[in-house]
Amino acid sequence: MAAPVFGGLGDAAESARRPQEHAGSIRSRETCRRTGEPNHGTLEGARVWRYAVAMSNLSRIGVAIETDLLAEFDALLAERGSPSRSEAFRDLIRDALIQESAAKGDTRVVGAVTLVYAHHVRLLSEKLTSLQHAFHHVMLSTLHVHLDHEHCLEVIVVRGKASEVRHVANALISMKGVKHGRLTITSPTPPGEGGRGRR
Repeated sequence: MAAPVFGGLGDAAESARRPQEHAGSIRSRETCRRTGEPNHGTLEGARVWRYAVAMSNLSRIGVAIETDLLAEFDALLAERGSPSRSEAFRDLIRDALIQESAAKGDTRVVGAVTLVYAHHVRLLSEKLTSLQHAFHHVMLSTLHVHLDHEHCLEVIVVRGKASEVRHVANALISMKGVKHGRLTITSPTPPGEGGRGRR
């Protein structure tokens, strides 16, 4: 069975979302060619021009994907409430770029270290606090929650060079008495955003 091909990573719903704007954007470009400037004198002309400008930095590509894999992907998007395939693909690309960048030791990152630990373990709380003080320039904030009589949850927000952030996280997670720990890293400036945010 032939694999579906997507132009621009979009779906039918996404393509149909702004049919008038799409048609209007073509007319606005024709207007530009004739007069050098679109007609802003009408509400429709202004709306179409804004849409055309917003879309000007997007590139459309084709992706071939197995039908069964696509069906599973669509089911996952529906479960998560994702707005479109295009946005889901952009999220996957951003995540891959962030993880690749974070693997370089000198990259600036932000993240969160999540710890679940047994608070009654001798000197553990003091050691955790002491380590955070030793690397105070990496620590931004700490959330402490008492889960039950035995266990505490601590979420530590960190920022700095990827190598140092990982070093601190590993030191915290590896302490005796920590039942579970995880470091989640992201970038202060997500790739491809350029300060514009999501579309």
